[in-house]
Amino acid sequence: MWYWIAEPFLYSCLAIVAGYVLLGVVPDRDRPVDRLPVRLIAGAALGIGFFGLFPVLRIVGFFAEDLGYWSTFREVITGFTEGKAYLITVVLSLALTVLILRNERKPGPGLRQFILLLVFLLITVQGWSSHVASLYGTWGILAQTLHLIGIALWAGPLLLAGWSGAMGTDRWLRFVQWYHPLAAACMAIIFASGFVLMFGVAPEYVNAWQIPYGQALLIKHVLILPLAFMAIVNGFWVKRRLQTDAAFRPRIWARVEGIVVLLIFTVTGFMNQQAAPHDVSDTLQSTPASSLYLWFSGGSMDREAQLSVSPGLLSIIVWAAAALLLWTAVLSVKRKQAVSALLWSLLAAALLYYGFMLSVA
Repeated sequence: MWYWIAEPFLYSCLAIVAGYVLLGVVPDRDRPVDRLPVRLIAGAALGIGFFGLFPVLRIVGFFAEDLGYWSTFREVITGFTEGKAYLITVVLSLALTVLILRNERKPGPGLRQFILLLVFLLITVQGWSSHVASLYGTWGILAQTLHLIGIALWAGPLLLAGWSGAMGTDRWLRFVQWYHPLAAACMAIIFASGFVLMFGVAPEYVNAWQIPYGQALLIKHVLILPLAFMAIVNGFWVKRRLQTDAAFRPRIWARVEGIVVLLIFTVTGFMNQQAAPHDVSDTLQSTPASSLYLWFSGGSMDREAQLSVSPGLLSIIVWAAAALLLWTAVLSVKRKQAVSALLWSLLAAALLYYGFMLSVA
């Protein structure tokens, strides 16, 4: 079960190298950082190869008891799509690391283009080895690859802007002016491909809340509330503050949005290591029910039930309380209290989740 811990780091590494590529092609005056942290980025490139191993080890662990660990490992690496994809990932990861370090010493447009190609190939390999690709072939690969590209191009610059050496107000304002339209386009791609992935893997969306995969998917979706809130803050409020207040420092606001991104990466990593609920009643024959669902249902469940969302008075009250907490987050933004705004928006997401679980019938 612990293998899922590696996936948030894998997504973060992909995002960082994608952010490096993107920030590397914009003029210096439009970057939010004076100097990109090349050692960190090279480490992220290596991390793609390292953290990409853990999903393979999970498969090996599943069969190792019958065949032996090393025999199973060789079989998975040479005979499974996930194993072949990992071998390609390691080669691309090492090549990417070398090219990033070389580009630091002798930068050139041809080298940057090759780095861009390697990043695109790494993301495509992740799409090829995904679960949805095994179900739907080319369309599954396309949906997963587009999803990962959107996430990487949106999250990468954000993480680098928030956690590396930031520049002054003028450069950050120019960064916001080109980054946020790009981020909006990436979010549209993420939502569109995400719906395709969701209905491909979990067509019984509400029914799937009975199992760990469905619970993680619901939590991921409610985390979109604080994510969208912080994105709006960074896209509009921060931009206005930069235009009127030369002393304003926006870095903390990029950081708090990045924290929500990392939370979503973590939930996604856990979700991807659970049994996919193509048919919930069949999945429940081999997969334990979610402990969260059992807590809300009082420990009882009907494996053949068709669940639905039927809001009652209590769930509506809880959602109203969530709206109030979100308004409190807005007030925190006006007071320039970034951490408070983050905490209130996360609490609003928790109440949104609570209201959904109360309304299950």
